[in-house]
Amino acid sequence: MATLDYFERKLDDKRRLTIPVELRAEFAGGVVITRGFSNYLHLYPVNVWEDDVEPALKGSILDEQVADLNVQFRMGKVSQDLDAKQGRVVFEQHLLQYAGIDKTLVCVRAGKYWRVMAGK
Repeated sequence: MATLDYFERKLDDKRRLTIPVELRAEFAGGVVITRGFSNYLHLYPVNVWEDDVEPALKGSILDEQVADLNVQFRMGKVSQDLDAKQGRVVFEQHLLQYAGIDKTLVCVRAGKYWRVMAGK
């Protein structure tokens, strides 16, 4: 079976994104949503956040680059469980504003996580 690496969806009126059925197992342990490096968001399975991102954010307390990365990824960070019934996650309004997302969004796999951008 081919891996799904891209999908486009509309948020519902409560700012919820329905994760495609093919990807729900990937997010079964939970979801972390953060700001990206630019005007987009990152969507992580919680195990990827804990196993890969958290260790990468550790470093010297005096390392400015480490501090900047912590601010970038922790400002507005949201952790939540996937809605088991319909496979939805809620996007906070401040994160949508940061990424310039109104209603439609595009999700593209970027290795172990997803980049979430405004759609057309």
